[in-house]
Amino acid sequence: MIGNDIIDLAAVRERSPRYWERYRAKVMTISEQKTLACRRLHLRQTGRSKSSELLTQHPENNLDIWFAWAVKESVYKLEFQMDQERYFAPKQIQILEFDPINQQGRAQGKLATYPFEIHFIEGFIHALVWSPERSKPSYQHLHLDALPLDQHLEEILKKQFPNQQLHYKRWPFPQFIIDHETTIPVSMSHHGRWGAFAF
Repeated sequence: MIGNDIIDLAAVRERSPRYWERYRAKVMTISEQKTLACRRLHLRQTGRSKSSELLTQHPENNLDIWFAWAVKESVYKLEFQMDQERYFAPKQIQILEFDPINQQGRAQGKLATYPFEIHFIEGFIHALVWSPERSKPSYQHLHLDALPLDQHLEEILKKQFPNQQLHYKRWPFPQFIIDHETTIPVSMSHHGRWGAFAF
């Protein structure tokens, strides 16, 4: 199972710093706030990660909120595929560790602990989470001027599974069914001008 989430940074810049302080407290535990604050400081000091460039471009320092939100939303999407219980409360999902150099870490959901990867790219933050028993999923980022996400993903899967019938099923969660029997779980996300999928 997999989950992903994308945040368009241009779409979240318009609120006041005071608003984000309150929001940070709603989304993140005290432990997470301290952990990610240390990581921000580390990134500034080393300058060895692309993340440090983004942190310079966003002096209001709200990237930790969106980092946390994207990871937590991704874990929620993954666990919903297994349980289908709507429980989303951000503090029930915890970021346990994060390596800012490799952009990878682990997060604890209600059902298990999952590896995750963060992509800090100019314009957006993308989180990718997967079940520990599988390999890291394939993924792609798209500007939403491109084809609809499911259509774009279907084109990719058709190349991987030639001469086989593909059927996209949106509910209760996104998945492709190959020849009416093999199911490929997928994860779709979009925000502002950006979209992403993983499979």
